[in-house]
Amino acid sequence: NRGTLFLFLGQVLGTGGIVPLYHFITVCSGSTAPSPAERSPNRRRIRIGFWFWSLPSFLPLILLIYLIPVGGAFLAPRSETRHLCVWLWCIVPICLGVADPALAHLPLFSQASKPNHLIHRAIERHFGALVTLCAGLWIYMLAYAPYSPISIFVPSSLEPDDLISHSHLVWQADFLCTFGSAILFLVYQCIDMNRAGLFETHDWLLPAMMPIMVVCGGPGTAVAIAWLWKERMTNRAGRSK
Repeated sequence: NRGTLFLFLGQVLGTGGIVPLYHFITVCSGSTAPSPAERSPNRRRIRIGFWFWSLPSFLPLILLIYLIPVGGAFLAPRSETRHLCVWLWCIVPICLGVADPALAHLPLFSQASKPNHLIHRAIERHFGALVTLCAGLWIYMLAYAPYSPISIFVPSSLEPDDLISHSHLVWQADFLCTFGSAILFLVYQCIDMNRAGLFETHDWLLPAMMPIMVVCGGPGTAVAIAWLWKERMTNRAGRSK
């Protein structure tokens, strides 16, 4: 699917150029506000591809599959093995994207369809664990990093003169483009959904706290919480129909 393709391209080419392109294509494909038929859990069912999606072991398993090649790329004794692990890490999204629909058709892994709100609960549990991890890493960086957040994340006006400085500049641009486009896309989605009548006045309290969440928990935490909030508002509108 489209998500698997863009995840693969993001790992190979960098998310700074791919994530904005993905958001642009999503916006150009039409309104981001779901129709009543799409958001009603009684009329639309989502099939869970793996029977263990709702189990606590699902997220650790996915993280293990994703991070084993990363560990090999850093810790393998031979350079050929480290190079191979980097390429294995790049194709992890393709492997997961192909395995999902393939295993969904096997009797052992197939399961009856479940309503949207049950799947949203499982997604919220997984996202909650990742948000906690992301916020913890951000707080650890603020507490122990020998450099200021501005010097880490904001490109310097000085011209880089070695490979490390060039790599740092590329990473900074990648970081700003990735999270900047994600925040802009969420803002657009909220405006679009507000025009569709899915939001109430008090629902805007959490988006107003986005700057505080960015400072306290980092941009990754803020984007994840905002996405979960947006999905919960959509799910609430569906149950009210």
